[in-house]
Amino acid sequence: MKKKENSRRKVGIAVLLLLLIIGVGTYTYSRYTSSATANSTASIAKWAVKVNGTDFSTTTQTLTPTITWDTNEFVADGKIAPGRTGTFTIELDPTGSEVAIDYVLKIDSSAITGITNSASKISVTGATYKVGDGESQSATITGSDGITITEALADVQANKTVTVTVTIGWDNDSDKQNTADTENGATAGDIIVPTTITAKQHIS
Repeated sequence: MKKKENSRRKVGIAVLLLLLIIGVGTYTYSRYTSSATANSTASIAKWAVKVNGTDFSTTTQTLTPTITWDTNEFVADGKIAPGRTGTFTIELDPTGSEVAIDYVLKIDSSAITGITNSASKISVTGATYKVGDGESQSATITGSDGITITEALADVQANKTVTVTVTIGWDNDSDKQNTADTENGATAGDIIVPTTITAKQHIS
């Protein structure tokens, strides 16, 4: 009897211990918790550009500036012919902007109107620019008659205008374009040379 009683007692103790272990293992304690959301404030740099006094901050603008033709004793005043060059000036005003700016100027030869034979080519032959009252500098022609000029942030924030003088010319390639040039000379109409100006944020 005692053996049975002891055996039952041991079983009971084992069951009780097992229940305690299970109870302790599955018990979950509560805890304090807190959370927060941080909203950082960032101010957007302003963008504002004018070309020849007209705002074009959000668009690409096409201009038809007045061309001043160089002195040429072989061509009538105010007229263009193969071999003659002329210049026009564009003023770019970044007042209000807060980023460095790239100005891209390009003549679209395919959009020139008044030329009968498009094989004749009028293109950019050179350009100079100055920032504010600074000295004149040469601009580099890149790609298809494209000029890119970068205005530094310090000059932009000082509201310094960039004055660009572009030189264009009627290419005189006698081997390839005599026939086309002659056709255009025979028509002798007025031509419009469109210059596209694009300003964009300078990113190094």
